[in-house]
Amino acid sequence: QSYQSFIDVGNVTTYTVANLQDGVTYYLAATAYDTSRVESGYSSEVIYSEAPSCTYSISPASKSFGSSTGTGAVSLTTGAGCPWTTVSNTAWIILTSNGSGTGSTTVNFSVPSNSSASSRAGTLNIASSTFTVNQAGATCTYSLSPTSLTISSGGGAGSTTVTSLSGCSWSASSNAAWISITSGSSGSGNGTTGFSVAANAPSSSRTGTLTIAGQ
Repeated sequence: QSYQSFIDVGNVTTYTVANLQDGVTYYLAATAYDTSRVESGYSSEVIYSEAPSCTYSISPASKSFGSSTGTGAVSLTTGAGCPWTTVSNTAWIILTSNGSGTGSTTVNFSVPSNSSASSRAGTLNIASSTFTVNQAGATCTYSLSPTSLTISSGGGAGSTTVTSLSGCSWSASSNAAWISITSGSSGSGNGTTGFSVAANAPSSSRTGTLTIAGQ
């Protein structure tokens, strides 16, 4: 929008134009009168503008997720024409909306499932604000393979593989005096427990167990 406004400043050689608005461009020129009230031509034009004063706020300031995949949205409030950028500071927080723009907007993002038992946290930079994302760790589950083994009467060694998530700790113990754990008495995530079986009298069989990761 354009318009003209004239100010008679009187008999002065300097003048300050007050109350100029942010974000508006002004085109200024001056004329002068001599003692006979004859007006001069216009001076060279002066162009003045000032960028809008921008403030930013986000809502909410954080969001928490379970271990599974999720999506979220953050409202950014600012003035029309105020520029902003959004950056993820964490590889697993994925921006799904524009990374820059002007004015108020909604910032959308997604998080993948957390395959570790450990919780994690990350941030987004939205304009001048920090948005925090928290995600819980996955529930620990355990499995063994094999779950049984037959050893000859002369004794011998065996092993079983533990399968679990990263960050899931476990331990192994023998429930029989003649079965000894030789390796992998504890671990985290995937691992292997080794054991040895003492010799037995050929005429009698026996059964014993190990408890590994609660299995």
